Amino acid sequence: MATVHKNAMRGLTTFIADLRNCNSKEKEESRVNKELAKIRKAFKEAKGDGYEKRKYVSKILYMYMLGYEIDFGYMEAVNLLSAPKFQEKSVGYLALSMLLSENHEMLPLIIQSLQNDLQSRVEAHQTLALTAVGNIGGKEISDALSPIIAKMLIAKSSPPPVKKKAALCMLRLFRKYPEVIAPEAGWDSKLNLVLDDSDIGVVNSTMSLCIGIVHNQLDSKIIDAFQSLVKRVVIILTRVVVNHEYPKEYIYYEIGNPWLQCKLLRFLSYYPPPPEKQVYARLTDILKKMLSVAEVAKGKSFNHKNALNCVLFEAIRLIIHYDDDRELMSGAISLLGKYLGAKETNMRYMALEAMKDLSSTQDAEAIALLRRHQETILAALRDADISIRKRALDVLFSMCDRNSSKSIVADLLTYLETADFAIREELVLKISILAADWVGADHDWYVDVILQLIRMAGDFVNDAIWWKVIHIVTAQESVQTYAAKTVFLALAGQVNPHETLVKVAAYILGEFGHLISDKPEFGAVAQFNLLHSKFAASSNASKALLFSTYVKMFNLFPEELTLKAREVFKSYRASLDTELQQRACEYLALTYQNEVLVQKVLDVMPAFPERGASIGQDTDIDRDEAPELSRVHQSGGASSAPASSTASQKSAASSTKSSRNLLDDDFANPGSAPAPAQSAAPLSGHGVSGISPSLDQLLFGSSGPQASSGLPPSSGAAFNPALAGGNASLASRPANSNPFGNSAGSAFNQVSAAPVPASTGIGSSMFGPGGAAPGIGSGLAPSSAVPGSGQDVLNKLLAGSSASGALQNALSPALAPQVHVSDADKLRALLGSEGVIFKDDIIQIGFKSEHSKNLGRMMIYYGNNQPFPITAFNVVIRQHSAVQIQAAPVPEVITPRQQVTQLLQMNAVSEFSEAPEMLISFTCAGKSYNLTFKLPILVTKFVEPMKINGPEFFQRWNGLGLAVEQQKVFNIQKPVSIPAVQSLVSQALHLGVLHGVDPNNNNLVCAGCFHSATNQIPILFRIESNPSAQAFRVTVRCSSPSISNALLSFFGQLV
Repeated sequence: MATVHKNAMRGLTTFIADLRNCNSKEKEESRVNKELAKIRKAFKEAKGDGYEKRKYVSKILYMYMLGYEIDFGYMEAVNLLSAPKFQEKSVGYLALSMLLSENHEMLPLIIQSLQNDLQSRVEAHQTLALTAVGNIGGKEISDALSPIIAKMLIAKSSPPPVKKKAALCMLRLFRKYPEVIAPEAGWDSKLNLVLDDSDIGVVNSTMSLCIGIVHNQLDSKIIDAFQSLVKRVVIILTRVVVNHEYPKEYIYYEIGNPWLQCKLLRFLSYYPPPPEKQVYARLTDILKKMLSVAEVAKGKSFNHKNALNCVLFEAIRLIIHYDDDRELMSGAISLLGKYLGAKETNMRYMALEAMKDLSSTQDAEAIALLRRHQETILAALRDADISIRKRALDVLFSMCDRNSSKSIVADLLTYLETADFAIREELVLKISILAADWVGADHDWYVDVILQLIRMAGDFVNDAIWWKVIHIVTAQESVQTYAAKTVFLALAGQVNPHETLVKVAAYILGEFGHLISDKPEFGAVAQFNLLHSKFAASSNASKALLFSTYVKMFNLFPEELTLKAREVFKSYRASLDTELQQRACEYLALTYQNEVLVQKVLDVMPAFPERGASIGQDTDIDRDEAPELSRVHQSGGASSAPASSTASQKSAASSTKSSRNLLDDDFANPGSAPAPAQSAAPLSGHGVSGISPSLDQLLFGSSGPQASSGLPPSSGAAFNPALAGGNASLASRPANSNPFGNSAGSAFNQVSAAPVPASTGIGSSMFGPGGAAPGIGSGLAPSSAVPGSGQDVLNKLLAGSSASGALQNALSPALAPQVHVSDADKLRALLGSEGVIFKDDIIQIGFKSEHSKNLGRMMIYYGNNQPFPITAFNVVIRQHSAVQIQAAPVPEVITPRQQVTQLLQMNAVSEFSEAPEMLISFTCAGKSYNLTFKLPILVTKFVEPMKINGPEFFQRWNGLGLAVEQQKVFNIQKPVSIPAVQSLVSQALHLGVLHGVDPNNNNLVCAGCFHSATNQIPILFRIESNPSAQAFRVTVRCSSPSISNALLSFFGQLV
């Protein structure tokens, strides 16, 4: 039998042993119920001394830990706080720390006890109270006790253990309630004194508090004030690294206090280099010593290497952050290259991570040094660890420039042939982005690269990529002949080509096939036969595109192809697919019309108006046009530029192409479709369903092409070209007093509100936007949700409600949803903390939620609106890759006119674009129903505002760089209201508005931080307004494309 310690509670030991000996759940529950009855009786009769109460509370706590519901014993635990003995007091604190939460109704009862122990002279009582405050928290406790805890931290009479606990307790309270650190309280001078403490443990805990304050502080005054601590931090670094002033117990595997060294270096990375020359020289010497020690050190054990490397990589990050000492930078890059060849996977990953940070600084000299290790980085692409391969790909992507682009793209294409499927999608997208970014004047090379991508990994080439090819080929006459010949040979060389290649070939040969038709092997009949040989194996979307190609070819080569085209159209006049049937009938009718009419219908659409130089005239694709993984133009497709099919098209195009550039084409008609297959306007009055997904389904939140639905773009929305410089390079803007590149009276803010006439569509290309042919048929009926519109984004991503299955068929008009609100109001409710998800005459579903950092809690309400019970009620929440959700069970029956609740607990693991999905099934009045919803768990729910000053904002802005910038213009139908926009940004998007950063009062600058369990992603947000034009231009810099797209999409819908 095991011996029992003299201070142990024998009754508790026996009870735990009894529970462990139970061989069934029923016996365990019986034993627990028996013990609960015994304890309840003892408490009721007020029997027992302090020992008995301590034992009973411990038993209750153990049963609570096993998952049993405890509804009594709280007061007994509160009474133990006042006990004089440490054993009894510690059990009371332990119980309350586990049983109480920050919003518990009993918190006011324990505040006085906590205050008494904090102000006592007994060190053990003080530490117990500090631990309880940190674990429980709560607004009431914070307001009442934070001043006392602050005094304990800075008091010279406080012993070191109390100071350490006080610092960590203040950090816990500050993270939840930042107001405990008031700007006017002089915390910088207070903590400066604490950092001078001789106890190294106190310094360590205080540095944790300092980093927490600087990292999460919402008030720029405190951040500026804490810069005065930089000198003290350098002094502490000197004591630890140079003078080795620390106790022996703080030596970890021969490394002196590595945790404190890391914290000190991390704190310095929040500020620019020290302005004092002596302090900066001392810090430089420390960094050089750290690098020299790492170069000669040989890890004696695994733990020694970890301790050494954690300090080293923090030092390298600080060197990269300062970026002002060539010697230090060269030494850091040399070490990183050395670590790339290390055996440990973690070492290689950390080296690549640091290289990625270095390449993102856009320092030409540093990148030149980094390029010496390009072969080693390429070798990392074949590492067995997928994380190493992805990080190596990120480094190559970031360090690529005009001189190295072709070699890096060639190496990546070689690697693509053997790359596994886990990395192919990202690899294809990055290759396409690099090729588009650095295409220069060699457009032939760009066409070759994309065709190789389609050949080797066609399944991963999304629509945005091949639309971009179409855009460039259409805009650049010099490449049109080469592109037509190349796609012809590529298609002819494959027996079963990928469908994307068929689409590209169909468009290019339909528009530019006449440029190579003078050669027999590329004649009109050869082109038609080659395309039609792939027709049978193509999808309906590709067949629709091929129909448009055939009618274009019929227009160019009527003698050779009239009979062939008519034969194909006739065979599909009775197709079951309404889109193919409609195109076949209309195109067949078009082949019997007179030549003048045919030329008008198939002519090029009107040229886009020329824009001024304020947008940026470089015809190359800027690196800042889209986020890192989405920089392919989101609206730059074939329809953005005139096609060249006939002699008249050639003459029309030649007069305008020289005066227009690639960026102009991208933005000249937002919402126009680059997707050729669906841009041909059907000529009858029938509505058609979409064929291929729109671009906003591929790139979340983008203003996707409308043509993917088979609809011509709306001509009712006038577009101001001066507002269309959404993605113009910041480098091309004139330098002035505004760090953003625009003065207070920038081109955007002064732009005229005169609209640009929209195209009538009479002369539109069959591949581009176009209206109905005169005399043949009317235009399409409007769609209820055009892809790319606010309604479409809301339906797809927020899915306010969608009935499916039996519910779709069983609901009568009387049971249709009764909630009639605008899309903006609906989105605003879902972005908020409570609202209604769905409501009709059968069921109403609402929610109420709260979020903190990466954690969230949501209560969902299900209400039965019928006089009949809802039975077989079942809720299934599908697993989400980025959000972990724990759902409480729900009852199977909801009685009439009653409601039930379900608690959801959420943890954001990473950023995401798609909201989690919930499936609901139930039976009511003998009928079965199914509902599918997107839960109101949006990426903005995990964003918290961030308050920083102007210099810090611009330091972060420039640090993120142009590569992650996204920009979008929004025209509104109501007067511009800056206070309303400010309220929208802070309440709906959860961003902090920074005052005094932008010199223009019509502009707003905001900052926030997305929190997940794995990382924190800063968000910088700038809004420029033009009241006269009733428009906004929004610029976002964030390392996550999905977050940037979500914020832009939500802002556009809300305004």
